[in-house]
Amino acid sequence: MCWECDHPEATKADFLDHMLDLMDTFGWGVQGVERDGIHPPWAYTVGLTRVGQPELVATGLSLLRATRLLNGQAAHLLHAPAFQPGEQFELAGGPVIQVVEVAEPTAHLETALQMFGPRIRALQLVHADDRGHWPWETGYRGVRGGQPVLGVPVTSPTAQPGTPAPLDAQEAGGSSGGAVREKSTVRTRTSRGSGRAPGTRGPRRRSARSRSRRPSRRR
Repeated sequence: MCWECDHPEATKADFLDHMLDLMDTFGWGVQGVERDGIHPPWAYTVGLTRVGQPELVATGLSLLRATRLLNGQAAHLLHAPAFQPGEQFELAGGPVIQVVEVAEPTAHLETALQMFGPRIRALQLVHADDRGHWPWETGYRGVRGGQPVLGVPVTSPTAQPGTPAPLDAQEAGGSSGGAVREKSTVRTRTSRGSGRAPGTRGPRRRSARSRSRRPSRRR
């Protein structure tokens, strides 16, 4: 579902209020960016910064798959140590994930930047293809446009697999915010341990947020 399609009269400040509602209810939201020509879709969390964790990013997946992946791992991070660059783990049902630190998160995470300022950090959850190849390896097979990697991968052979989150990428709970361009997915589900029923929240006006300056468009 597209939040901004359902709220054509809404402003950017209204959307930020909507994302804030998701963070207050679930702990985070997910901002999705639709495919643009040859550029593949991608998505990132907004809200983990509030609990001292880096935001998470996934590229080269459909918005539905990216949202499920990010929701599952965000729920895991609410009660677990932060992922480390170079860490690898396999989700139940696949795929294998490698963590890459995003080199310039302020250049890619527009909504998180608007919420938290330039202090944001981000980690990309890079997924191997069906043959176990990474995007930086010869023979990688991904979606049209590939899987852009937003940082320098740790390819040291000494990197050890990490502990996987006990959530399937296809069945993870959590909340979703939407897409920059500005198509906003508002499919929301209960985050792990939240005790709250699934649902969506519309925008709630806050004077402090409604005065937010309209941001310049970023990718």
